[in-house]
Amino acid sequence: MESNDIIVSKIRQDPWLFFILTYAWTWSFWIAVVLFGQNVFEFPYFLLFGLGGLGPAISAILLTYFKEDRDVWHDYWNFN
Repeated sequence: MESNDIIVSKIRQDPWLFFILTYAWTWSFWIAVVLFGQNVFEFPYFLLFGLGGLGPAISAILLTYFKEDRDVWHDYWNFN
């Protein structure tokens, strides 16, 4: 199934930056929980766990903002 969406085509061309950025963001928060050996359901650690889980979304937003032009950025946020 081919997609004409410009964002999807750009990600298909070079997905490695997305994966590296997502991995770095996610594990920069999760590693603290792992190293301290704490339960992720206790107070400060569930915040770290949640922030790490936002890695894919934040990576997509940052890459779209910095690598694309203004029209693509507005199309990204258009929910119609």
